[in-house]
Amino acid sequence: MLICVMGNSGSGKDTLIDSVIENSNKGVKKLRLVTYRPQRPNEIDDRYIFATKYEFDKLLNDNKFVEFRSYKVANGDTWKYGTLQSEFNNAIDADTTYITTCTPMQFTAYYNSLDESKLWRLHPIVLTMISPKARLQRMLQRIDDNYDSVKEVCRRFSDDEDAIDESKLLPKYCFPNDTEADLVRNTDLLLQLAREINRHTRHYSDYLDMHSRTIKDTKLLAGFYREDNYNKEDK
Repeated sequence: MLICVMGNSGSGKDTLIDSVIENSNKGVKKLRLVTYRPQRPNEIDDRYIFATKYEFDKLLNDNKFVEFRSYKVANGDTWKYGTLQSEFNNAIDADTTYITTCTPMQFTAYYNSLDESKLWRLHPIVLTMISPKARLQRMLQRIDDNYDSVKEVCRRFSDDEDAIDESKLLPKYCFPNDTEADLVRNTDLLLQLAREINRHTRHYSDYLDMHSRTIKDTKLLAGFYREDNYNKEDK
């Protein structure tokens, strides 16, 4: 089972995921993505598999990714991120729960790659924040005090605002995440979700009910990104 946590930059995706894993008693694991962007100082590799550009391109040419994305960053470089098919299959088929940050386009690629019989194992969560200013402040707090870093934050903030079509969001999957209290509540909700799904996998009648409900909801949510925003090679 794979929980996909979506939301604009600064909405608290990584903080929520870390909180869920910390409180799961090893019951939730991260799905790691591949990238060749530079590894940041003191950054551990529990979220990304860091590769060279050559290694990434070889994986791409060998069709090893279920999806990949490229971003032209503020300094002119292009960074790529991708989900290995093997890592994705392992997360979907595992009896334990996996969790990852996810873009709308990434989620839609996951959805399109699965047989209908496995769609119930893909669970979207969208974090929302009332204040764009608060999101931007969160993003600025995480970076060094230099021009290039600030410029890159502004690029990501602007791109995020253009990428999500909020008219397609299902309210039942939207989790407000403005405050510390929201973080605690959302952690508890995702832990409950993980326990519920793991229980359903062991009870066939419950599986059938969840299977039909989740597929219907997932079909509605898949593709809530603004398609015209992703028709370019680089975001």
